[in-house]
Amino acid sequence: MRRFVEPRDVAEAVLFLCSDRAASITGVTLPVDAGWLVQAPYAQYLQGNPIRQTRAI
Repeated sequence: MRRFVEPRDVAEAVLFLCSDRAASITGVTLPVDAGWLVQAPYAQYLQGNPIRQTRAI
């Protein structure tokens, strides 16, 4: 999302989890991080996988 998380974003997630609408949600982690968790592995992928890279001798 190319932005930082605001305190309001966290508060909205907390309010949702405390509401009746989240009554069936159990045992999960809800990342409120504006997509950073998803983006980080992709950024590593773009740098290449050192295990798969072979060097010519």
